[in-house]
This record gives sequence, C-alpha cells and structure tokens, in this order.
Amino acid sequence: MPAELFMTKPLLWAQNASRYKATMLGMIPFAMKHFVDVERKSQGCLDVDLSGIKGILVGGELVANSVCNDFTQCLSKYGLNNNALMPAYGLAECVTIASLAEVGDEVKHYRLKYTDIQIGKTPEFCTDAQEGMDVVAIGKPLNGITINIKDDNGVLLPEGKIGNVNVQGDIVAAGYYEGRESDENIFLEDGSVETGDIGFIMNDALVIIGRQ
Repeated sequence: MPAELFMTKPLLWAQNASRYKATMLGMIPFAMKHFVDVERKSQGCLDVDLSGIKGILVGGELVANSVCNDFTQCLSKYGLNNNALMPAYGLAECVTIASLAEVGDEVKHYRLKYTDIQIGKTPEFCTDAQEGMDVVAIGKPLNGITINIKDDNGVLLPEGKIGNVNVQGDIVAAGYYEGRESDENIFLEDGSVETGDIGFIMNDALVIIGRQ
C-alpha cells in the first residue's frame, strides 16, 4: 500500500487485509498510531474481519508499548488476536531484520527510569505511575546472527547492561556502495556492524532504548 494512500486513507489497510485474507503484515509505530487516530474518529464503522492475521511485524523506529496496546485494543473488535504483534529490529546493513519476536508471543515491555540510561549501567525499572521510558523487547536474534552489547571502548557487556548494539552474522554487509574511509568505524574487521543504537539484552531478547 503506497505511503501517500495510507496517510490519506489508513482504514484501507484493514479493509485490504480483510478482503485478501492476509495472514502476515508489517507496520511502523507511526502508522499504527495514525491508523488508531483515524479509526477512533470513524467511531468503529469498519466492516472487516482480521481474525485470520497471524502476525504483524512492528519495526522501523522505536517501538513503544503504549502504541502497541492502543493498536491491539483498537483492532480487537475486528477479530485481531491480542498477541498478533511481533516487534522486530533490523537495518539495511544486515538485509533488514536481525531480531524478531515469536508468532503469538505476548509483547514484553519495560519502563525505565530516565536517570539510569547510561552506557555500562544496569537499567532501573519503574512503575507506570512513575516518569520513565516505555520500551518493548524486540525479539531474539535470527539464526546465524549474533547481537552483542558493548561499552564505548568496544568491550563486550553482559546481559542486563546498557550499551552499544553490535550485529554480527553472514548477512551483514561488507560496507557501503562506494564506501568512505569512515566505514571502518561502522563495519568492523570481525564482520560485525556498529548500528549506532543503544540498548540491552533481557531474557535473551533485545531492547532498544535510543540512538547514540
């Protein structure tokens, strides 16, 4: 569906998914929020059946739990499974997807205190009533991919520590087309790529909290 068409008529997304009995789809958080805003103004007038959808990949930007909740609650009345969302993480340097949540899994979310978001620190979680950052786990690495968390000196950090996200695997590109000398700071000799993202590993799943 062309982006321009979605922005003007986002409800067509659900209508087409129902019409063609789609089972796997993809959305970015911005599009999910836009859809919900327009659907609410329409007062739930859609005549669609989304019960056949097995999974919706969610990625392309930072994924917030509040957006995921609003989207599933909005579409549940049309038959969408509450566990249909599959948060994912990827980048062009590794052919799009590096980690992905399992089909049917509940979206795992965390709320972090802003004061503890520093490289090398253990994130401190807080309640929904406290001021903090709302993030979700975006799945485990795909087969053949290793996701490492490193400090600013390139030292590997253990699970549960905030650091720089590094992706390694056979699908990682060797460099950019007509690359520059600065590429060596992004594509490392060990075949990995420095993503520029900051996050941590929790229960073997990646959590992204921002950019450098």
